[in-house]
Amino acid sequence: MLPLLAFPLLMLWACTSAKDALPVYWNVPSASCAKLGVHIPLSEFEIIHNKGEEFLGEKIVIFYEKKFGKCPYYKDYDPMQPINGGLPQNVSIDEHLAVVEKQINETIPDENFNGIAVIDIEEWRPLYEMNWGGKDVYRKKSVELARSKYPKRSAKEIEAIAEKEFNQASKTFFMRTLKKAIELRPKALWGLYDFPFCNAKAGDMEGDFECSKEAQRYNDK
Repeated sequence: MLPLLAFPLLMLWACTSAKDALPVYWNVPSASCAKLGVHIPLSEFEIIHNKGEEFLGEKIVIFYEKKFGKCPYYKDYDPMQPINGGLPQNVSIDEHLAVVEKQINETIPDENFNGIAVIDIEEWRPLYEMNWGGKDVYRKKSVELARSKYPKRSAKEIEAIAEKEFNQASKTFFMRTLKKAIELRPKALWGLYDFPFCNAKAGDMEGDFECSKEAQRYNDK
């Protein structure tokens, strides 16, 4: 059996109503395990999974940014390696959506697909202020872009412009991508991986079962 950690693993929980059981989704391509005589009792535990335990199927699909549309990002967070413009401000949304449409039609041929469809974009976060650590390249390049357009503005003004332009472009990118996805497969349960956002340490302290106020503030934006 191949190590499960070698596979992209995503288990999604979706609450329905208080009287219903909690649905658990599995999209590990564990058919490889079955070929080696290892049986994972998914059906016995009523775990929802694709036919043949395939990664993409009739119950759940996931689109990764580097193979979805023309998602902009910096390879390895290197400012010298922009892909599709690097920043959401630079991407051609119409070209992106044209590729998205083709890929959705190929990956989900059934127009009545009503499973879970996940768009996984992790290279950068939707809000300018959330791009910390290695993702700071998106803030720096946004500042650089703003400065190239407004060379006479102060550093403080440039920072404000960079944040505004990034957030506006990011919102347009995500909203129009989701709108196109819903338009093509209206019965699917579309969502963005990692959102709503929550702080990584939620639940570490006894009695702490909520996301931080800061994380909630990000989501409200």
